[in-house]
Amino acid sequence: MRRVSPLTYVANIGEQITIRIIQSTGIATLVNYSIGGAPNPGSVPKNSPCTFTVTQSVLVGQTAFFTDPSGGSYTTQVSGEAGGDPPDHVPYERAGTEAFHTLVYTFLTNTEFANLGPDLAALPNVPADAAEAPASTPKSRGAKPKAKRGGRKR
Repeated sequence: MRRVSPLTYVANIGEQITIRIIQSTGIATLVNYSIGGAPNPGSVPKNSPCTFTVTQSVLVGQTAFFTDPSGGSYTTQVSGEAGGDPPDHVPYERAGTEAFHTLVYTFLTNTEFANLGPDLAALPNVPADAAEAPASTPKSRGAKPKAKRGGRKR
């Protein structure tokens, strides 16, 4: 998985993605997740991860409900199993008196991201050089292992 902008990632088809709240104050014990618009896995304890396998480009929603009238905050960690960028940490602090907040993550497949080409500007906060960076990493699932000298293939 590779982060291309805030809340937007590129992942390999078949890659397992994990989203979890790693720190929180003033939020309910359950968090809601939806994958592709369907409640999947739905409401889970805030310390339980939401894990899914990338089969196509998808939007993932994460909704946290605030319980403390004086405020609240949480930090989410997003990581992929195939290497790439280190886990991304997404902090959020309650704004005003909102009762809940939903973060929406965009996961693009390598193929779809490569096909965007000049249309990258349509994605929010994508840096100008994003298209130049490799969409996959040597650790990605589709890469062929390299033989070490005098050793066996991994």
